[in-house]
Amino acid sequence: MRHHTLLCLLLIVLFTAACSTSPVPVAERRQAPRERVSNAALLSPSAERSARFTITRDSGYVASAASVRIFIDGQIAARLATSETVVVYVTPGRHVVGARFSWGNMPPAEREFVADAQKPVSIRITTDQDANLDLKPESGYLYE
Repeated sequence: MRHHTLLCLLLIVLFTAACSTSPVPVAERRQAPRERVSNAALLSPSAERSARFTITRDSGYVASAASVRIFIDGQIAARLATSETVVVYVTPGRHVVGARFSWGNMPPAEREFVADAQKPVSIRITTDQDANLDLKPESGYLYE
């Protein structure tokens, strides 16, 4: 009986770990194709848009068939598949970044980030085992 309990616990841990998404090392990130970036002006810095956001979607199995739409201050910026990244330039200051699956009725995830021309912001889009999205600040040194 004890072996069965241990086996069940091990299987639960393995299945739970297999369902979560994982951060993507910088060398393995794929740039999102240009046709999935909604506003080409966001791709280049300007006098007004001098702060940089790097937004990367995790790798993993959960909801990997659906793209994730990225919003900045309520405006669609791009669509990302798993392991894809996009670099956008925004005005310095506070911005609400959102993420939502391109299908279904799952609620969007939103978080406020402060953009600074001197300090680029890296944002990680994660998906839990229930297909809920979250946006997290990423400490880039861990994945370079």
